[in-house]
Amino acid sequence: MPEHDDSDGGRLFREAIGADRGEVRRLPAAGLPPSPPRPAPAAKMAARDAQLARAEFREFAASAQPDGRLWRRDGVPPRLLEQLAQGAFAVQAEFRTDPRSRASVQRQITGFLHDCRARALGCVRIVLPIPAHGDDPATDNADPIERALEKRDAVIAYQAVRGSGALVLTVLLAGRRA
Repeated sequence: MPEHDDSDGGRLFREAIGADRGEVRRLPAAGLPPSPPRPAPAAKMAARDAQLARAEFREFAASAQPDGRLWRRDGVPPRLLEQLAQGAFAVQAEFRTDPRSRASVQRQITGFLHDCRARALGCVRIVLPIPAHGDDPATDNADPIERALEKRDAVIAYQAVRGSGALVLTVLLAGRRA
């Protein structure tokens, strides 16, 4: 018969480590474990606003009349034009013309595009009002402005979409030259 009772595991352990011969060293009380790191701050509202703007533009492009026009400069990949039509580019600046100031619209747009290119903006939007049904269609500036955009070196592609009461031109600009 064994001299020790094997049913008391704690006693066997203390004998094995020599705890019965002296005082057992007490470990200091453990503190609370460290809390997990907090997530980094993020601009959630800005991301939400950008997402809402993209959704709004896609909805506008889908509801617009199908007579929209796409144009790209030679050498620009067709995929870029598809992305422009899908609203994949963030519009960085917008220019709205006053329906009463038809005489200087082209000059104002030229100045706007020059300023945008100097600020190294890549995608801009131009909103032109469409004349009301009673107005003379000869006063519609859309076609001359589209032709003027095609002649500018800074413009590499654009999408022209007629919506309710306005022509919206989304324009991609080339990078600024040094």
